[in-house]
Amino acid sequence: MGVGGSKKEDFEDESGSDVESGPDEVLTVEDEIKRVLRFQNNYYKVLKLNPTSCTPVQIKKAYYKTARLIHPDKCAHPQATDAMGVLTSAHGTLSNTALRAGYDLYAAQVEVDSAGSDSYATWESKGGANMAHLPQWLLPGLAPPVLSP
Repeated sequence: MGVGGSKKEDFEDESGSDVESGPDEVLTVEDEIKRVLRFQNNYYKVLKLNPTSCTPVQIKKAYYKTARLIHPDKCAHPQATDAMGVLTSAHGTLSNTALRAGYDLYAAQVEVDSAGSDSYATWESKGGANMAHLPQWLLPGLAPPVLSP
């Protein structure tokens, strides 16, 4: 589902708890790392933000609060580096208004919560934002060819 929906269930994780109200909820470091990696394509869920109403101040605050928990220098979890990379990408993308507009376009076109969906970086490298206005039937023909050895 894209980020344009305002339904409350869009912001609930699989356990049914409200992701948006998560900043007040205390999670263990392991749970927080698992949550960040599970939602790695949905930057708003990574930062526990509502896509329709979050401000730059809320983005920054959510980033720092989560970073204090999962930073590799603060915890010894084997996936802390991966989770911190996802968190940093989410913060960097949503903090920049131009990148955020591109991400919102990506989230509207791609099922960001599905496990097999392209990441934002992959979508962008395929020319996602540049090709958004083109018809769907034309996009496969414009994809870079796969050359075999």
